[in-house]
Amino acid sequence: MIPPYKARAIYIVRNPLDVLVSFSYHYMFNLDNTISNMAREDFCLRSGQTEFEPQLRQKLLSWSGHVQSWINNGKIPIHVIRYEDMKNNSFETFKKAVEFIGLLYVDEKIKRAIELSGFDQLKAQEEKEGFKEKPTNMNAFFREGKIGGWREYLSKEQVSCLINKHQKVMKDMRYLDENNNLVY
Repeated sequence: MIPPYKARAIYIVRNPLDVLVSFSYHYMFNLDNTISNMAREDFCLRSGQTEFEPQLRQKLLSWSGHVQSWINNGKIPIHVIRYEDMKNNSFETFKKAVEFIGLLYVDEKIKRAIELSGFDQLKAQEEKEGFKEKPTNMNAFFREGKIGGWREYLSKEQVSCLINKHQKVMKDMRYLDENNNLVY
């Protein structure tokens, strides 16, 4: 739909341990099943009748496969943003993204956009006005948005299992240091 010579994409990646907790909550899967799903190269969100009727089948791949499919696509330029950098260095991270897609905005507009789209702001808007994409059986779409929140939910075994399955890409994305210690 977009000619490849004009296409650009921004890919946001997040620590798979935090993705695991959020994904499990969002789809109401238990944590161990979510770990298994995040390791399956054929993992898809199924089509069928949902509140988003009808939802198309979405091929996600494994967490590592999904990341690699974007960053190694070879067809269009990709700018990778880590969720953690968006939270910790918002202005610098978004300014680079804005420049990547060729927009010419002054710093004040970028700062204002960050202010209006911060996690706490979105959560407050959802509490006040609702959020259209929130499934009806879920308390809140914007749950916590914390970096390292996985520490409150995952056992050592679950952490080890996920790291063992995604170690290379976690290292490539700087979620593991050179000694395979967790960064976030």
